[in-house]
Amino acid sequence: MQNFQSPLPVGMPTTVSANSNVLFLFTKREIPDHTIRSLSYNFNQQLVSNMVDSINNKTNKPTFLDSVSANTAIVPSRKGVNIKTSLLSNNWSFLLISDNNLANGAQDNLLPSKFLHMRFIYSGYCSEEPILPHSMNFEKPITNDQCKLIITRKVIINKLNYQISQTGAHVKEDVIGDILVAKYNNNMVNESLYSLAPSDAIDSVESSNTTESGESMFTTITNEDSLEVKDHIKISSSFQSPKNHLKTIVNSIYDGIEDIAMSENLGSFRDISDTFYANDVIYNNIRANLSYADDVEGMEGNDLFGINSQTNIFLQSLMKSYNPEIYIIKNQPTTQMSIIPQHIVSIETIFSSLISSCVPSYIINTKLSSVSFWYDSHNDVFEPYHFDSNVSCSQQELLVKWNSFTYLFKKELVPILRDNGGEFNVLINCTTNASTYVKLNFYDNGKVFGVDDYYEHSNIPGGLCTNMIGGASTLSNNGSLLYNMASNISNAIMPNSVSW
Repeated sequence: MQNFQSPLPVGMPTTVSANSNVLFLFTKREIPDHTIRSLSYNFNQQLVSNMVDSINNKTNKPTFLDSVSANTAIVPSRKGVNIKTSLLSNNWSFLLISDNNLANGAQDNLLPSKFLHMRFIYSGYCSEEPILPHSMNFEKPITNDQCKLIITRKVIINKLNYQISQTGAHVKEDVIGDILVAKYNNNMVNESLYSLAPSDAIDSVESSNTTESGESMFTTITNEDSLEVKDHIKISSSFQSPKNHLKTIVNSIYDGIEDIAMSENLGSFRDISDTFYANDVIYNNIRANLSYADDVEGMEGNDLFGINSQTNIFLQSLMKSYNPEIYIIKNQPTTQMSIIPQHIVSIETIFSSLISSCVPSYIINTKLSSVSFWYDSHNDVFEPYHFDSNVSCSQQELLVKWNSFTYLFKKELVPILRDNGGEFNVLINCTTNASTYVKLNFYDNGKVFGVDDYYEHSNIPGGLCTNMIGGASTLSNNGSLLYNMASNISNAIMPNSVSW
């Protein structure tokens, strides 16, 4: 198997020590245009039946989430949205790692005890060249005070939990937030885009009426409504994985049913004789649970959780507040690899886009910074080439992180790929602050692309390229199917007394 080497930056430290503020500034790098293949709901009757059976049988763990009907319920859309991210090729990019909260003036003794030690990781691109050209080779380069840092991804890690072992106390890091931020301009995209978070999808259904045949009629949002991507939009990266996305929806519906059962037991439903009214009450309970308040807004609106990613922070302000160590990283020239145009429609490009969206999130959530490996689904074989962490750790701790990554990959992504395209092998190289390269082969399709053809997804644009943003038609499809599924489940369980 060919050992793939991507054009990674040179001179970048492999790890960052604890209790530090470090700013990596990356020189210009060619960024391809991206085609967003938004996650599209494909709910079917089998999925609804499985959910109803699980509810009626009082199954606490929804085991049907591992079924084919679940693995094909949320898939990348065939038709993509073209984004001119190549316009960012002339911009520097950045990675800021901070173990303090100095920008907001917060002191440790004012923080809640569970948030005493947090690490913040911000990435994105620079509005102007951050370093004055004539000072590039100075021992202390001069920063451009007019440069703004445009945040496209924000990661929050909690470092407070301690594990006690025979070798002493060890910090356990938990990722409590991985926030994708989209900020478009008119030159980059030519159509209206919307958040596809489940809460936004269900909220897009403005009204409904049930026909005599039992079908629901919908009125969805227009291009002028507030869900349109304008200045910014923030979404949890966990929704990019179809498996976790569906699990969140199912758990929300389960919570709604549990609330209804609780209300029945307390007597608040005893006087309802109108079945249609009861259905409406049940649906509204389910809908309320689907429209949960996302943790993203809570973390972004609280000064304790670092810089609000909505804010474009001036480099001058950053230097005053954080006084970070600065590393200037010169990107290597692009290699002679052949890059597959993302707009080509094939099962390989469609699901390469899904892999490229999920893998960086898996890396971040397992506290790695890069991975390079080959995987064969038929034999369930991993062949790792390289994996690393941007935090200093032992080889044993690094191996634990790698094992956590492979578990997520096999649990959340492999079943989706296999049930939608059959057995496959894939070569992946991903660096979270650079690019993800994918060579995907479905065995039933044979060799579609050449040996040196790779699908490239730049990780620098962050939320600009997430599969959780899409056009009005995708939002309408997702909102309608989500509404229908909740209604069908409420209708199916209504004849029975629900008890948990």
